[in-house]
Amino acid sequence: RRRGQGRLQQPLRPNPLMSKRAPSENRAPSNRPAKRGAAKAGLDELLAAAGASRQPGEGGGWAIADAFRFRQQITREAEADGFKEELLAALSDECFDPARLVALLRPTAGAAAVSSNDSIVRLLLHVDSLQPDIASSLMQLLPEYQGEEASDAMTTTRLILSQFRWLEHIVDGAALVGAASEMMQVADAPLKRELLLVLPDLVQDGQHAAAADTLRSVLGEDTQFLASVLDAFGSLVLEPDALAEVCASVMDAVAGANVEDLPVVVRFLLQHMTKDSAKATVAALRTGMQLDLLRGGDAAAGGGEASGEALVLDALTTAMRLRKDVAVLVVKHLGGIAAAADHTPVDAWLLCAAYTASAATERKKVLKLVLDKACGRLLSAALLRAAIAGHGVALAPHFATLLELATVLLQQKGRRAAVEAGSDLYCLAFDEFADVFKRQELLSRVMAHVGSGADAEVEAALRVLVRLASADAVAVRHFAPFLTYVLDYLSSLSVVQARLAFELFARLAYDGAPDCASRLTDELLITIRKQLSSSTPHYKCLGLLGGCTMLHRLGVQDAAAAADGEGVSATQPPPPSQARGSQAAASQKPLSARMQEAHSLFAMMCGHSASADGTFAFLLHELSHLVAARGAADALSRPLLELVIDKVTSNFESRYLVDAAESLQENAKVRGLQPKLALDIDRAGEEGIAVRIAPMLAHSDEAAALQRHALSTLSANFQLLRLCEAATSEDGESLEAVDAVLGAPLVLFEPRLIGERLEAFRDLPADTREAACLALFYAVDWIRELLNGFCTQRDPEMRAKVVLRATQLAALEGVLDALLGETPHFRLPGIIWDSRAAAAKAKAAAPKAAATKKPAVAKKAAAGKAKPASKAAGKKPAAAGKGKSAAGKGRGKKKSAVSDVDSSGDEDGDEPAGAGEEEEEEEEPAP
Repeated sequence: RRRGQGRLQQPLRPNPLMSKRAPSENRAPSNRPAKRGAAKAGLDELLAAAGASRQPGEGGGWAIADAFRFRQQITREAEADGFKEELLAALSDECFDPARLVALLRPTAGAAAVSSNDSIVRLLLHVDSLQPDIASSLMQLLPEYQGEEASDAMTTTRLILSQFRWLEHIVDGAALVGAASEMMQVADAPLKRELLLVLPDLVQDGQHAAAADTLRSVLGEDTQFLASVLDAFGSLVLEPDALAEVCASVMDAVAGANVEDLPVVVRFLLQHMTKDSAKATVAALRTGMQLDLLRGGDAAAGGGEASGEALVLDALTTAMRLRKDVAVLVVKHLGGIAAAADHTPVDAWLLCAAYTASAATERKKVLKLVLDKACGRLLSAALLRAAIAGHGVALAPHFATLLELATVLLQQKGRRAAVEAGSDLYCLAFDEFADVFKRQELLSRVMAHVGSGADAEVEAALRVLVRLASADAVAVRHFAPFLTYVLDYLSSLSVVQARLAFELFARLAYDGAPDCASRLTDELLITIRKQLSSSTPHYKCLGLLGGCTMLHRLGVQDAAAAADGEGVSATQPPPPSQARGSQAAASQKPLSARMQEAHSLFAMMCGHSASADGTFAFLLHELSHLVAARGAADALSRPLLELVIDKVTSNFESRYLVDAAESLQENAKVRGLQPKLALDIDRAGEEGIAVRIAPMLAHSDEAAALQRHALSTLSANFQLLRLCEAATSEDGESLEAVDAVLGAPLVLFEPRLIGERLEAFRDLPADTREAACLALFYAVDWIRELLNGFCTQRDPEMRAKVVLRATQLAALEGVLDALLGETPHFRLPGIIWDSRAAAAKAKAAAPKAAATKKPAVAKKAAAGKAKPASKAAGKKPAAAGKGKSAAGKGRGKKKSAVSDVDSSGDEDGDEPAGAGEEEEEEEEPAP
């Protein structure tokens, strides 16, 4: 009985091998053994004359002494009458037995028992007169053996189709293509794939278009055969128009292709891409490939080094290496995308592959495109995350490319968007690649930025390290010995850079090892104590920076421990009604080890900053910086906030405020100035309160010296006070608890001392004139701090007072400008001066001093120039040019000059930005 009888769903053409059999043979199954024996003798006799012989054994193979002589003899015999019919009949009987059919399909043995390349069937296919009938019969045998399990990795269907591979000549290619098309309609998926792969071998050179039409029809019906169709297309030679139609069909199938087929699709499209089809090809790849689907397919298949997405990216890179113009065309198309919403994560892969595959000269063009995209904010953080996160296996060969791009982006001075993109690349690469060697290489690149000496690049690199430590302090802490050398160069860092460096090591010390003692913690404490005990204000300020940073991390760790123990968050402060009532209970509760360390550190900082060298104002500013970050996830903890309120801001009222009636009763002059209330908005008269300014300028004894020092921190104290009050308010913004000072008058001096045209002021002693200038300076500083604090309030009455204060500020600045012109030797006391920053500023401002930067009032006064300060573009008098004014030095951003004592000069914003560059400013604690 024939195998697989009844499988065919439609009638096939008559099989020549079967039709030559006698009718009695078809109708008499019982006589088949006898007939098979006769057929065996007949086939052996027919082939023996050509030099072929059957090897002994059931289903034995065939041996041929000389394959060339065999073909010549069969060709001559086929011209004789009756030989062709007898040979086809003998082959028909032989095909009934699967074992004998396989023997005919397997390679023959030579005379020395050496396997030759061709089988009996393949040798017969080389005979032109026999090829059409034998080929058609073999095609019709395929459905009977589909679904067969392979015993030795070679099924019967594959053996049959292998006979058509690389034939020397095709007699009737159209008939073979038609037969293959008929077989595809009834074949299962594995057999259909094999037929598609062998289809190019069935046609002659001029019939490739017909084979292409068949392949396109299969591609339009089902995309599961996409890879096989494309492999077949690769073996065909088509006209340009026909090839363009094929490429268009493949582009339409990209979106529905399987992950396993995408590498073949990408390779085919890029291999046949032209200048005319580049735009459509790149657009099809960008929109058709979805990286999340690629990752999902890999997860379903188990992932691994040979994952689908890895093969896709490898196909992109390989195609661009084989054809150099492909990378140029891809980059040109990507450069034409002008909107961020039009970019897809695949664009990042295309740029990465183009950079990796391009030569050195072409890499510059790719790099320029990346820079332009980053500066235009077209490569957003979300886009980079979608392109990198979860695709570490595919991007592992391109890790060096990612680092090179991140390095160049981070080095862009003044281009904030490019620097942010470089930071995102570093952070994403560190998170995605967990290999120790890769992470160490990445951190070495970042540390090279830190040691570059360029302020913007150093700050950006330190921010990257802080981001890495914030995301995974435990992972970064493994490389702490590689990073700690930064502590040896703190003195060369600016305030912003030093703050970032201390924050980095504080996070590694406390967040990286929260449950055990850390050697890095001891190193930090030793460094901070050494700096605080220095007599140089610059080093002392560095110690305060480190102390505040460690104080912050201690509070965060204590709050996290309290939250874990109590089940509630202890980071955000409670409402005032609860906060005030809980202070007594909190004072009785024993402090944790973290809070004990925090109290000790805070007391040490306060003790070393008590001298009149400006360091206390710097401490107030750093504390304000911590309190202002209350909206962050790791904000200042509630116990530390209460500690600051109790130790620092609680004595503000007794130190700086006085009853108005009491201030008027004091008749004693202060350095020749008669105290008098001024700038009273509330008009409460003697019943209200007043801010002491002029009475604190006395220098008669040691107590007066302490008062003068306290006056220099007036605005800094109030800045910290208002931030603490806002942090403890119900809505986090209200300043109703301290709104009395907004309209309160200031204790200044009689305006008659000045005169209408400064005649009276010129006749005053030098000490009196300097005292008057100093009083007006602190008054201007105070009003600016009031504007900073209350400009965000929504109460209509407060907003009206803010407007009045702004008017008074303009008038006071005009008077101060006039008085400074008559006081050439005026100088602000107690200011930290950094020679490094001063030299850098002088060098930067020297070429275009008049055009790019106007000197501050205090600098001109200290230099002995009696030039009115009104030409300083409305800038507030700065301490020797170092303090950042509360009005933001003409840029609308305000901060108290005395409260921001800068030890490096990098926060004051005086340096002019380069042409076409963005100015980068330190984030202010005040709104």
